[in-house]
Amino acid sequence: MASWIGFYIHRAGELVLGPFQGNVACVRIAIGRGVCGTAAAERRTVIVPDVDQFPGHIACDAGSRSEIVLPIVKDGQLVAVLDLDSYELAAFDEVDAEGLGKVTVLAATLAWLKWLVAIALVACQNHEGAAPRVETGSGSTAPADDAHAVEPADGSGPTLASRRRR
Repeated sequence: MASWIGFYIHRAGELVLGPFQGNVACVRIAIGRGVCGTAAAERRTVIVPDVDQFPGHIACDAGSRSEIVLPIVKDGQLVAVLDLDSYELAAFDEVDAEGLGKVTVLAATLAWLKWLVAIALVACQNHEGAAPRVETGSGSTAPADDAHAVEPADGSGPTLASRRRR
């Protein structure tokens, strides 16, 4: 059973924490560092049955005992990684990798992945104290608290758009 599940978004040569469920996690991870950085650098699924045996493991949660990380790649470019941790040793195997691999393929093909990345970036900017803004889809930006997801007229999938609150 997973104790932590989340996405790290590839941004400016590093992985930045995106949406997640679980205890507070590492916010930034260098490409090539730890399990997530290794999966990102090598663009392959990494299964770690015992994190204490993985050279360079980053212990965001001291209780974590095993981990699986899958890269999300779109058009040959790394977009993000999907990371799952467990408090149990050897909690993940090839069957998990196969099933989760289908999730990453789907995530990479969905038109709203850009929207997910935009939301994650807003969260990072907000965390860093910057005034968060999001792309509206028309080339301009809007304050993050004034944005919502809408379906574009061309049916290409959700995007962010600005709306004045009444």
